Amino acid sequence: MCMHAPPGRVVCFGEAMLRNSADLESPGGAEYNVACALSRLGVATSWVSSLPVDRGMVDQVATEAGVYLDVQRFNFPVGTYRVDQDKRIVEYDRSNS
Repeated sequence: MCMHAPPGRVVCFGEAMLRNSADLESPGGAEYNVACALSRLGVATSWVSSLPVDRGMVDQVATEAGVYLDVQRFNFPVGTYRVDQDKRIVEYDRSNS
C-alpha cells in the first residue's frame, strides 16, 4: 500500500536497525524513532531511507504509527545491534546492510 504524504510535514532521513535485547527484537534508530514518535503525537511525518525488498518489522511498526514511508528497496539486510545490559555494551552489525 502506498500512502501519499501530506504537505507541511516533518521529514526524517536515516537508517533503521533491528535492536536485540533480552530476547526482544524491535526496530530502532534515532531518525526512525523520531519519525514514529512524532507521528504518534499527531504530527504528519515522513521517513526517507532504504530497506530490504522483503517488508518486515521496520515497515510494519512505522506504518502502524502512521509514518509515511519513502523507501528505496534493495537486496540487502537491515543492520542489527545487540544490547547486553549485564556487560553494558552495544554490538553493531551493519555488514552488507
